[in-house]
Amino acid sequence: MIWPEGPARIRAFRKQNPNFSNRVGDVRALFPQMDLGEPMEVTAKQGDVLLFHHLLPHSGTINLTPYPRFAIRYMCLCRACRTWEKKGEWNIWMP
Repeated sequence: MIWPEGPARIRAFRKQNPNFSNRVGDVRALFPQMDLGEPMEVTAKQGDVLLFHHLLPHSGTINLTPYPRFAIRYMCLCRACRTWEKKGEWNIWMP
């Protein structure tokens, strides 16, 4: 599940609350109170690749099969991206 309007609405929240915590848990806790727009289910097939914005609210749906679903979080290894190496909880506000 994704909320396509979520990134713009989260960005607006951040602009209105510049001193609010950057911790992923703190922001995520406010999602039920935020109007993130209508959710949309994304159904991927084996071999599909999903690229999305770093502020896109998303959630897994129920796995109705007995097989695990795998996800890989890939980050570029170029010198410019090294400043965004994982630090702390999730380093959610990467560009």
